[in-house]
Amino acid sequence: MSDFITVAHVGDIPEGQGRACRCGDVGVAVFHVQGRYYALKDEFPHMCSPLSLGIVEQGNVICDRHLWDIRLEDGVCREASRLRTEPYEVRLVGDEIQVRRPDCQADSA
Repeated sequence: MSDFITVAHVGDIPEGQGRACRCGDVGVAVFHVQGRYYALKDEFPHMCSPLSLGIVEQGNVICDRHLWDIRLEDGVCREASRLRTEPYEVRLVGDEIQVRRPDCQADSA
């Protein structure tokens, strides 16, 4: 079994937006920003609302409930750096957007 799961295809996620996806049992938010894709656990760390519903702005996703920012690059909350959500590795294979399965993340380090 591959360590990566296809979650979408190029063109499925509009530039500057995110989309909720599943990676096995884990909800993942995949974002398309300036031609690059980012994947984070689909959960804001402070109130557990879905990241995929947030607004993408300047390399961050902003919570639609409380306006806190999470950096797409590493999942760290700008307002409280001790809070973070799990980032996941993303790769493109042809037109497939693939995310490393959450249960394989530690194996890649």
